[in-house]
Amino acid sequence: MVNASVRLVAPSRGTIVLRYDALNYLRMPGASGWGLAPVVNQFFEGAGDGAQLRGQRRTIRSLRLPMGVFGSSPQQIENRLRAWARVVREPFRIVVDYPNGDQFSIPAVYDSGGSGAYTDSPTDWAEMPVTFKCEDPFWTSTALREFVVEQAPPSPGLLPWLSLMTVSPSGAFGQGELTNPGDVESPAQWIITGPAESVSIDIAGIGFTLGAIAAGEVIRIRKENRHWSVVDQNGTNRYGLTNTTAVFPYVPAGTSSITIDVVGATSETKVVCLYPERREIVYR
Repeated sequence: MVNASVRLVAPSRGTIVLRYDALNYLRMPGASGWGLAPVVNQFFEGAGDGAQLRGQRRTIRSLRLPMGVFGSSPQQIENRLRAWARVVREPFRIVVDYPNGDQFSIPAVYDSGGSGAYTDSPTDWAEMPVTFKCEDPFWTSTALREFVVEQAPPSPGLLPWLSLMTVSPSGAFGQGELTNPGDVESPAQWIITGPAESVSIDIAGIGFTLGAIAAGEVIRIRKENRHWSVVDQNGTNRYGLTNTTAVFPYVPAGTSSITIDVVGATSETKVVCLYPERREIVYR
């Protein structure tokens, strides 16, 4: 294992940092559930031999995280155990910090363990194997990848314009490529700045169309709690802008094609696609 930290984070209740070299909360050997997520296979069985695979889906992940709590006295150990209990009592996030600064997190809830197994020296530390359940089986990067498309000015030319860009990748309205280095598909968020008479977006053959967007108007599309929202810069619901057959696309793992067509674009028109890297395996 790499000497990396794992944080249990509940913004309103605190943060617990677990390390292999910690003096208060210690990560211990014996962790499990950090590899492939459990899968359910669905088969169709007919009159003949064997069966036909109809589909697969990943189910909730079970993470076992042995930990130790150090203290100079039983009271200090108790205080640290209570602080830990406050964090995991309600839904929280497990965050893994990589040495290069990358961070991946997963939502979790307490499942079992943590009842307390004191060592021969209870005044020094307590050993507590704990199991958490994760409704989303994939780890999500806390950083977003960005793909920006806007209308290039007629001058001073291609190379000077590219030198002014502060985001990458970028391109003109039309076709391009998205790169997702993760293990699984990732939901795309959109920030679309008008004016535009209509906006059509397609990733790998799946997409949607928006109606007219006024100059200065900003439309944001994102997935929240398993549902998609379409709002403007004031937070007003603008789902009515979408076409009736709209399907908000995910960014597949690997490289995929993207098509963005904007009717009535000006130099103020801008389309931004944001998506996080998602991993199935985190070996920490």
